[in-house]
Amino acid sequence: RRAIAVALEDGGADPVQERAERFYEVIAPSLAQYVQQSQPADWRNADRFQAFRGLVQSFLGDGAGNALADSSLVIFQSWLRRDADGRWGPHYDNQRLLGGGEDAWNPGAGYRLPLLHQSWRRVHPIITYRKLHVPMLIIDPTGDDTPPGASFSPQYERLRASHPALIEHVKYPDTGHVAHPQRPDWFVRDMSSLLQRVRKAGSDSCLKAAEAHS
Repeated sequence: RRAIAVALEDGGADPVQERAERFYEVIAPSLAQYVQQSQPADWRNADRFQAFRGLVQSFLGDGAGNALADSSLVIFQSWLRRDADGRWGPHYDNQRLLGGGEDAWNPGAGYRLPLLHQSWRRVHPIITYRKLHVPMLIIDPTGDDTPPGASFSPQYERLRASHPALIEHVKYPDTGHVAHPQRPDWFVRDMSSLLQRVRKAGSDSCLKAAEAHS
C-alpha cells in the first residue's frame, strides 16, 4: 500500500504545463507545420519482424550512437502485439491515450485531450513530491536535449534540491528519451544502486513486515 522507492526515466520530474507553455511560444508561429512533422510513426506491419525492425530503427538515430545492446532487443519484442486486423505494432494506442493534433501542443487546449493526457499535463513534481520520504532515482538522458524542449536537467535539479538526501539525479549522455533499451547496463547499475539505498533507508520495512505475517 506504499512505495518503497521511486524511479523516474526522463519524465515525472518536470512541470509539464510549464514545459508546454515554453514549447508553445517557440512553435506557435508554425504550429500546423510542426504538428505535421511530429506525427507519430506507424510501425504496424503485417510481418512481425518488419514491425520489430521499425521499432528498433526508430532508436538507432536517437542519439544512441547507432548501436543497441543485444540484451535490449527483448524489450522491443515485448512492445509488439497483433491487432484485430492481423498487423503487428506497439501494444499501446498512442492516439487514444494521449490524443494529437494542435490541441496536444496548445497549453490552453489540454481540456479537450484524453483524460490521461490531461492528468499528465497537471503533473507538478515540487507539489507531488513535497512529502517524499523514500529514495528516488531520476534518469536524465541528455541526448534528446534539443529545441523546442531543450534540457530538462534544470527542472530535475530543482526537484533534487528539494530532497537532496533522498533524490539521485543521473545523466545518460548520448542517449535518447527512452533510455533503458539504449543503456540497459547503466539502467541495471542505477536500479541496483537504488535498491541499495532502499535497504539502507529501511523503506522496504513494510515488505519485511508483510513477509513476517504471511
